[in-house]
Amino acid sequence: MEFLLYNRNGELFDTVHGTELTLDHGRLARSEGKLTVRFRIPVLDLNGYWKPDLFRPRMQLDWKVRLESSGNRNFPYVALFNSAHRNRVSFYSTDLLDDTVIELAMNQQECCYDAMVEIAVTAETEPFELVFDRSPVPWPELLRRCRDRLGVSAPVVPEGAWEPVYCTWYARHAALTTEFLDEAAEQAAAFGFGTFIVDDGWSYDRAARVTPETAPSWYEKIGPWRVSEKKLPGFAKHVLRARRLGLRYLLWTAPFFLGAGAGRAETVPMVGGEPGSYRVFDPACREELARVLREHRELFRSYRLDGVKLDFLAHVPTDPAHPHGRAAWNAVRKLVEAVRQENPQALIEFRQVYSTPATLGFATQFRANDTPFDFLENLHRVAQLRLMLGDGVAVHADPACWHPGESAANVARHMAAAVAGVPMVSMDLARLSPEHREILCDYLGFYREHREFFRRAHWIVRYDGGQLASLTAECGGEKIVWVLGAAGVGDAAGARCVLNPAAECWFLESGPLWPGRRFEAAPVSR
Repeated sequence: MEFLLYNRNGELFDTVHGTELTLDHGRLARSEGKLTVRFRIPVLDLNGYWKPDLFRPRMQLDWKVRLESSGNRNFPYVALFNSAHRNRVSFYSTDLLDDTVIELAMNQQECCYDAMVEIAVTAETEPFELVFDRSPVPWPELLRRCRDRLGVSAPVVPEGAWEPVYCTWYARHAALTTEFLDEAAEQAAAFGFGTFIVDDGWSYDRAARVTPETAPSWYEKIGPWRVSEKKLPGFAKHVLRARRLGLRYLLWTAPFFLGAGAGRAETVPMVGGEPGSYRVFDPACREELARVLREHRELFRSYRLDGVKLDFLAHVPTDPAHPHGRAAWNAVRKLVEAVRQENPQALIEFRQVYSTPATLGFATQFRANDTPFDFLENLHRVAQLRLMLGDGVAVHADPACWHPGESAANVARHMAAAVAGVPMVSMDLARLSPEHREILCDYLGFYREHREFFRRAHWIVRYDGGQLASLTAECGGEKIVWVLGAAGVGDAAGARCVLNPAAECWFLESGPLWPGRRFEAAPVSR
């Protein structure tokens, strides 16, 4: 393979031949602050691709493929494979922190993809490599090799990160009251949830639901991070009551956001945002970061919080010419350190776009991105997180939510998908129908019964085309399998437990498995 190296001014300064590319100190210095690497990938037995900002593989050769990554979003990895999901070439950069853009452009004349990798080079950039793997194995297997090459291992996960979670978001949005939170906490504890997250809506006076009309200006009052005593009087007593019920208590924050109407947006350096809603402050701004750290410390001290959900960290944009990725990563690191100084056992939730090998040591749990009402997509996103982060990581499902009139079969499918990760629910629990309550209790009981198995399991993700065929958890010679497609039925052979979140009936050795049902041959070892 021939690699062409260009500096910030677009001038070619080196040509390298080989199967990998090492960017040493000399080449980094000659880049003059931005390095561009160009090479070609022949279109030979290629039918699809995957990159970390996709929630499932893309079974199409698009004219252009683009990935933006930095320390606070995605990571620089692209897989190209054939119709059998056999790898043809996967490549990645071992520099996970600097702003990086990867682009593939189809060159019909040369029967190839013209590849370009642009990387910001700063004073902190250490030598790194572009690594290429052509092993003809299922491409999901190569992500483990990538983590091994990067020296990334599973973090120590506190017990609380494996507890089922109740979240207020879909249930109420910002229409929160102390009375609702008290009732929701009592219900959550009775159902056996271990963690209670108050999502967006606690830090400003407005009580509202997200609708197509309210969405464009939704975050206009975001920041500073103080509880609205007008909307939530007696909040400290409420938190104390919830904790006495045995719940771990977390609050949501979006630390890089400043509402357009919050009064500070005009005096702080910004790097992004949406007019009329919010701005994203420059994470290199020491004064603003100091404010965020101080406010988070005060929240933990005032309410004895058990953790925090840190949201929208990926909204600091990627730009190799004017990078912010390292500053964002360092800001997140300082915020996590501040939280742990206040509570060494704090639970810290990250969402999917910034749940990467670069942030694996920061959070205690990594949550599938928002996919309300869509249980199949929820399962796809849980599977993606397991691919990227590996075994032994507390992967959380997006909160399950459904229409009050939903069928029992579909509610069961919601929960069958949710227990592929640590289950999370966001419903008005006090107003569930008896049938829905029974299904929820059943699946929470199933998760608790098999929680230790899931913690120790090796997870296998298998695709058929662009869809998940099966998700398998293996441990001690036993396995639990989620079957989503006909191609995954064979993976269920010999399984102690099989779950069916799909719409079809699967015919197993034990008999038919109808949608929303599960088959258990015998208790799974724990």
